[in-house]
Amino acid sequence: MSINGPYGMFTISQGIPSQVIMVGDDIGITPCMSMILYAAEEQLSNRMALFFSKNSPYKNNIESVKNENRNLEIIPYEQFNQNVIKKVTDYQKSAWYVAGTPGKTEEIRSTILKSGVPQNNIKVEEFAGYQ
Repeated sequence: MSINGPYGMFTISQGIPSQVIMVGDDIGITPCMSMILYAAEEQLSNRMALFFSKNSPYKNNIESVKNENRNLEIIPYEQFNQNVIKKVTDYQKSAWYVAGTPGKTEEIRSTILKSGVPQNNIKVEEFAGYQ
């Protein structure tokens, strides 16, 4: 058996907009937490918002990471929809990062697109094999 990876461009990169919005659904919270801690360590000036499920088993970790990044707003949700998206200003001009299971990330991406966010502002990382 051989193992490959990780691959992809699901990272905070140079030239991103002044605001980064992340949606970490279930297992997808992991890369979001990593990027938030990285931004704090590097003292990035980007405003950041993290949407996460109110039922997340990582809720305590998410709330504690807020202390690590002063530019971070955390927004719990019961159901991700256009009303939830509008809790963040300038959401249409922001860089979006969506991570989670394939079906859920597609649902979230579709909702973001319907809110007027351009496709090229959205990065998606799917975690296959998780339910």
